[in-house]
Amino acid sequence: MSTEAVTQTVAPGTPGSEATPLQTSAKSMISDAFKTSPAEPAKAAPVAPAAPAPAEKAQPPAKPVAPKDQPLIKPKEEATPKAEAATVELPEDKIAIPTNASPEAVKNFAAYKESMKAILTAERKRAADAEARANVHQAASPADAQAAAEREARLKAAEDRLLVLDVQSHPDFHRQYIEPRDKALTTVKEVLAYNEKPATELTPILSKPLKDFNAEVSKLTEGMNAADSSTVMQSLRAAREAHNSSQAAIAKAGDVHKQLSAQSAQRQKQAFESVVNEVIPNFTKLEAEEGMSPEQRQSVEEYNRSVDGLRTNAEALAFGKTDERSVAQMALKSSVMDHMIKYALPQLESRYNAARSTIADLTAQLEALKGARSTGALSGDTRTNGGQPPSTKQLIGEAFKR
Repeated sequence: MSTEAVTQTVAPGTPGSEATPLQTSAKSMISDAFKTSPAEPAKAAPVAPAAPAPAEKAQPPAKPVAPKDQPLIKPKEEATPKAEAATVELPEDKIAIPTNASPEAVKNFAAYKESMKAILTAERKRAADAEARANVHQAASPADAQAAAEREARLKAAEDRLLVLDVQSHPDFHRQYIEPRDKALTTVKEVLAYNEKPATELTPILSKPLKDFNAEVSKLTEGMNAADSSTVMQSLRAAREAHNSSQAAIAKAGDVHKQLSAQSAQRQKQAFESVVNEVIPNFTKLEAEEGMSPEQRQSVEEYNRSVDGLRTNAEALAFGKTDERSVAQMALKSSVMDHMIKYALPQLESRYNAARSTIADLTAQLEALKGARSTGALSGDTRTNGGQPPSTKQLIGEAFKR
């Protein structure tokens, strides 16, 4: 509440256009009141100054008599009552009505003073509560601070989206155009009311051409004094300027949409490039080796073509038109890919390594058998069975022994 508004509330109907001592004191009081620290809202209540009564000398408490069957428990000594804190005189308590005021003025002054005290008390309490909330917010944990930052980001994104879909409902639009227009029109209606002018709808006047607008303003200010006429004209011109600016902003809503779309596309492109530079280098091409069969060579070529097309396919999915089904497919493919990387491929690799180990062991045994057979050890003195050649079973048994 501004100083002028409170002053009008305090002394309405004061005769004459000159400021009275009461109005001057009220302005000074309000200016001092908002400089008062809001940390003492409870002291804003009016306190009638009174002469403090002489403090009586504190009597020591009577010593209790313990029963015969119980030990005496010495009670805690009562603290000596401290002197009462000095009453803080608030700025509104310093206002005094002139001594030559009429009884009616004294009565009205008391009522207005109480009203001001109530307003200032509520204002101090509001400021103290705001400071307490600010202190709590500053002492918030890192998690709370992060949550608050995320809420701010979501709110900013929602406001940007609202600016595209409905520019007239955006908070900045109201703050920049609607509020100044309505404030100026409120001033005009107030002046017209106390000049006993018939109530009329002012908004259609604002959209008229300048010539017709000036004619309507002349009709409204006809018969007014110079001050009121100037107030009405200036306020209506300010309202018309805000109205025209709002219409221009609405007309440019398409441009705003294009700007936001371009900004969004730029952010998406930057994010896409960042991910591509992290993922694509992990896929290297294969080289066709000599001696490969036609099927193997074709498989290598198809693999390399797929690596070349990774970026193109990703761009089509990221920036192309998509419907509900394609979005679901992309989500499922992403989930399946995560499963393959984290679980399926490690399982396949483990089984592949186990198979390679088994093959290596069997290969080593086979090479050992081939080496034993090539030594010619079986061609020695093998006639041990009554001069007969050894049987095949005996030869194999000897080979395994060797």
